[in-house]
Amino acid sequence: MIDNEDIVSDLKRALRVLAKGVVLIACRSVAGERFVMPATAVTPVSMDPASMLICVNRNVSSYPALAEGAAFSISILRHDQRAIAELCTGPANRDSRFSLGDWQHAENGTPFLADALAAILCEQSQRVAFGSHDVIFGIATGVLVNGVQDPLIYADGGYHALPLQAGS
Repeated sequence: MIDNEDIVSDLKRALRVLAKGVVLIACRSVAGERFVMPATAVTPVSMDPASMLICVNRNVSSYPALAEGAAFSISILRHDQRAIAELCTGPANRDSRFSLGDWQHAENGTPFLADALAAILCEQSQRVAFGSHDVIFGIATGVLVNGVQDPLIYADGGYHALPLQAGS
């Protein structure tokens, strides 16, 4: 019989070596409260329609807003935006998480980080419960691209920058 605790422990160790770009998922509740959290469980789904998916733990503060169908943004951070990621990870209250960076709002009120490498605005299209998380599919409604170099990377429990290549 497979011991689930061993599987979970081994899976966590394995995923520590999976380097991912650091993104912030932001949304706004129907009542107008803004939420932002860092995430690594984000991926493109399709280009037809242009869509993304995010995986959100039901215990995070932004979950109720997302559960009510809030639109969301995915902001991809630059290597020099580590302080923003750390602020959004720590115990800072909801509003102070928006104190660093150039936060703006889409026409529908969704917050996004305008000075990130890129920001993808999404309207929810489907939500699927799985384990402790919801997998939320979003149709891209807008994309802002500020650059393609120097992303902030998360691997082995910490933030890193990619080494720059000559000529880049």
